[in-house]
Amino acid sequence: FEYLDYREIDGVYDSIVSVGMAEHVGALYWDAFMGKVRDHLKDGGRFVLHTMVYHGNDIFKAGGKAKYMNFSSVLMPNADAPTPSMIVRAAMRTGSLRLVHYETFGVHYTRTAQAWLENMQRNRDGMLASFPEKLYRAHEYSWHMGGACMETGTSLLQAVFEKKPYGSCVRESIL
Repeated sequence: FEYLDYREIDGVYDSIVSVGMAEHVGALYWDAFMGKVRDHLKDGGRFVLHTMVYHGNDIFKAGGKAKYMNFSSVLMPNADAPTPSMIVRAAMRTGSLRLVHYETFGVHYTRTAQAWLENMQRNRDGMLASFPEKLYRAHEYSWHMGGACMETGTSLLQAVFEKKPYGSCVRESIL
């Protein structure tokens, strides 16, 4: 296991997992990100991507900033959630990262956000004993907005890619 910046990756791996980082790659860098994954993944290796994705609302706007204060402006000010099509197109442009599984959990994650919010509110006094109220309020706001954005056009995506050149399955079935 290594915890590192994808731009500094070295070596070749059986599997690569990205959790909660892809929101910070930026729309302009998806090809570079997926290229790095391809370059450092063994043939037949798997890449698991866990990220928020944008489906067309202004709560978590991809490719630019929303016009008003939103979920990402509070705790993730430089976030740029990708769209599912941005992810798939960048993977296809690598020539060898094929999508083998894709799931979204948007509405389900609304329930998770609500549970986190309720837990945080139950433990408010203990949290304020260790952290400033401003930080507490920012997280409280973010759990409210996070739940709302998961119901209105943002989702949590988990995707699995396999490194295998396109066309190789057809060749294998013919031979």
